Amino acid sequence: MLTIKYAWVAVVLVSLITLVTAYPSLDKRGKKHHKKPHKSKPQRKGSSEKSLNDLVDNVSDALGDVVQGVISGLGTFFHPDSDNEGGNWGACGPRESDHSNIVAVSIDLYGDDSKKSDWCGRKILIKSGGKKTVAIANDCCPTCEKNSLDMTPEVFKRLGKPKTGVIPIDWCACGTKGCDDDECT
Repeated sequence: MLTIKYAWVAVVLVSLITLVTAYPSLDKRGKKHHKKPHKSKPQRKGSSEKSLNDLVDNVSDALGDVVQGVISGLGTFFHPDSDNEGGNWGACGPRESDHSNIVAVSIDLYGDDSKKSDWCGRKILIKSGGKKTVAIANDCCPTCEKNSLDMTPEVFKRLGKPKTGVIPIDWCACGTKGCDDDECT
């Protein structure tokens, strides 16, 4: 699941923000500490607060995309019935055919293709060009572009013409934040 896979990003960023706000003296990196106390120059109120607020806003926006789980990528199709395209056993196990309602998740998201991934069996909502469909993640795609899905011809033709070959898609795992469950039925 995307939210679990990238949860460490949120933890690191929140920790960094907490550290910077809790210890303002950290912005004196590289300066030697003197044994004698010295007077510090008064800081202009607002400039560092504004920078910090901008940072927090930017981090929040980036985390929102990750937590929501909406992914933009490319949609392609493959023929599971063909031994030239991986064969009819997906990385997740169940047998597949050209008429199966399944997708293969790009390897960057799937993970180790010698194991079953957290993506296996997940219902995936896919949108392209005003059309939408739902399929089950049953395989991984080691040759796909980052954040992309390889679909059976059955799934692909619901979104585009097979002669197109490649289409832009937005997709998400049903049941995750930002993925409309009403559209997943």
